[in-house]
Amino acid sequence: SIGLISVATEKAITKSITNPEAYDQAVINTIDSINQSYFDFINKQDGDHSLFIYESSKSIAMGIASSSLKTIFEYGKQTENITTENFIENITSSIATSSITNSLNSPGILISSLAESVANGVALGTQLTTVMNNENSFNNSLQGLNRDTFAKYSSKGVAQGTIKTVSLNIDQFVANTGKKADSLISEVASHSAKGSVYGNTTIGIYIKPPKELLSIINQSAQGAAEGSTNVLELNNVDKSQEATEDVVVQVARATAHGSSLAASFGMAAL
Repeated sequence: SIGLISVATEKAITKSITNPEAYDQAVINTIDSINQSYFDFINKQDGDHSLFIYESSKSIAMGIASSSLKTIFEYGKQTENITTENFIENITSSIATSSITNSLNSPGILISSLAESVANGVALGTQLTTVMNNENSFNNSLQGLNRDTFAKYSSKGVAQGTIKTVSLNIDQFVANTGKKADSLISEVASHSAKGSVYGNTTIGIYIKPPKELLSIINQSAQGAAEGSTNVLELNNVDKSQEATEDVVVQVARATAHGSSLAASFGMAAL
């Protein structure tokens, strides 16, 4: 998948020069093709493969995020129509959208666990690629350059894609899980935020930047919160009768819960 995404991203950069509005469609189509082929194969296998799906989906997300960002680092200067931040947000949103959409025919998996795995993979791929890119700098003070900014936009994108896709297909996910719609979307938001913040926190600890560690964690949590709540499709999710708050408030609380759990566990355990 890394090679396919690299070629598609390079084509997207070239296309952005003449058509900045739809430059990333080749990358989006490639991402969807990878996930569709993967889930089609898994769904033909007998037995419960949910744990394998979570781990392999994390790996796929990590590879796509890493390859696309690496290509932007190499060729992005060819165009003025793409900013790295917007590209990260768009592509990570597409990664989540594709994975969640193609999982609809896999009712045996937990959508919250899949969301967490994808978010974690995106965070790992984004952080590791940024670290490797910064290694080219001879100035040690620049080793943390953009790690917090990219943590924010990758967390925002993957949260947005996840919540939007689950909201658009909420009836099917409710039927698959038996949970109430607002409870389900809140659980998914919490797990997505947890995956993002935990991935960014762990790499921040293992490969500690000069001074940006807390900012990486903070920006990742902010991105997850923004991506989860600024989604119009949340209007598709019904508020249950016993709920005292609107759906967006429930999602905001759930996102904060997931982020704080990830940051606390990551710092304490690692």
